Formats: sequence, C-alpha cells, structure tokens
Amino acid sequence: MPNNIQSLIVHKLIKEQHGTATIELAPHSIAVTDSAQRLIDQFHRLYSERPGKGYGRFDVDENNFPMSRFVRQFFVEQDIDFYSLSELMMQHLEARAGQEQLATGGYVLITHVNNGANDFLLAAIVTEVIGTALTEGLEMV
Repeated sequence: MPNNIQSLIVHKLIKEQHGTATIELAPHSIAVTDSAQRLIDQFHRLYSERPGKGYGRFDVDENNFPMSRFVRQFFVEQDIDFYSLSELMMQHLEARAGQEQLATGGYVLITHVNNGANDFLLAAIVTEVIGTALTEGLEMV
C-alpha cells in the first residue's frame, strides 16, 4: 500500500550533551514534495524491514507521559489540528530531552500518513549531516 502523506512538518530540537534543551518550531506544515515522499517511504521501509524491532506502548500516567492523550485528541476526538499536535509533541520532547544529560538534538520530522488501511504518525529525529547533492539541472547543493 502506498504511504499517502496527509501532513508533514519538521521542527528542531536544540540540545548538546549535558546542556539544556530548546526547540525551534516551524511556522507551518510543509508541502509534500517528491523528495519528502521518498524520505517518508524510506523511513517506513527501513522500519518495516528491520528484523528485531520492538513496539512501544503508552503509559497510563497521562500527566507525566501525555503522548497517548495528544494522539487521542488528534485522531479520535479531533480537538487539535496537526500543527497543534506537533507543537505539543515538541514541548514534551523538549522537557524530556532536558532531563537526559547525554541526549542531543536534531531535526524532528513528524508526519501523519495513511496507507489505505491505517492512519499513523511517524516521528523521527534526524541529525544534521553535511553533504552534497545534485539537482536535476546538475547543480551541486
């Protein structure tokens, strides 16, 4: 089944080891481009093919671990929109990362995907890597 991206956003978690955590929120969701689609498809494929993957669970303590409440508000109750969901997720990540001395930051990609049978959220922290790429016009970026 194809991964149909419903919404996509990239925020930034700024954190050095033993430092404080801060977040930089994108002003809005981003357009789904062919590049974005390939990236989401690659994340999905890598996770799906991983042999020893484990599955997490939501903690019943929604005061200290509110992610299940955020997901329910978005998918079930529809009280919040995608941007608000991503903002709440980032605020919680900022608080948790601040408590972890060895945690580091990166770009936080959050997407709402539908593959025909299921709606799901994919969230990944992507660290910055300096590299080069060639455009279709053979320009180096």
